[in-house]
Amino acid sequence: MDLVVEQADKSGRLASMVTTRQLAGKIIEIYWAHTVNYSPLEGVPKQNTHRQAAIVSKIETFRKNSQYVTLFKAKRQNEGRYKNLLDSVEKKLIEMPLPRLQYFGQQEQRFIYDIA
Repeated sequence: MDLVVEQADKSGRLASMVTTRQLAGKIIEIYWAHTVNYSPLEGVPKQNTHRQAAIVSKIETFRKNSQYVTLFKAKRQNEGRYKNLLDSVEKKLIEMPLPRLQYFGQQEQRFIYDIA
């Protein structure tokens, strides 16, 4: 929903479409703060009981390799690696959570979006 508002035109008309690329960038932005060690013993909070969520792990790795600077600085200092992270997060969104968000029981109901 943030992207829909952020992509509004000059007259205030909300965006009728966002891309998976834009969504991937927003996910990285939101989860950036979640990839800081909670404590020296526990590390980054886990999203799953068995192992860390793939997207969080990818962001955490990029953050570590960027020497824990702000996301803005990390993107500027490591443009190639940030593009790879963006590609990877976008691909994972398309593979995993996005297709599942419109299933009710065993039936798909495309009432919010289509992934081209």
